[in-house]
Amino acid sequence: MMDQKAIFVFDQIEKAAKDKAVRKDNELSTMLQHFSDALEAGTDYQEIATKLSIAIAQYRAVHHFQPPRAIDTLYKVLVQVSRQQGSFMPKTINNWFSKQ
Repeated sequence: MMDQKAIFVFDQIEKAAKDKAVRKDNELSTMLQHFSDALEAGTDYQEIATKLSIAIAQYRAVHHFQPPRAIDTLYKVLVQVSRQQGSFMPKTINNWFSKQ
């Protein structure tokens, strides 16, 4: 059973996954499903937030920084969750996204 913070992260992932533009992108849909499944399987929400944030940053780099708005919103939430426990998040990635 997930705790409240894990449920919050799960809900944010599911919200982004339901976005029309995200559903049209198989790579994004698969990525979100993978992390959603891992969270349901009991992986720590902090680990999910950190790893998914990095995966989104990599997606942005490959796709010329043009993800759907729902992905940007999800990323910002995940960075905040990651920061709450001092998770590893490269400062250069955080700095770049904070300027968006």
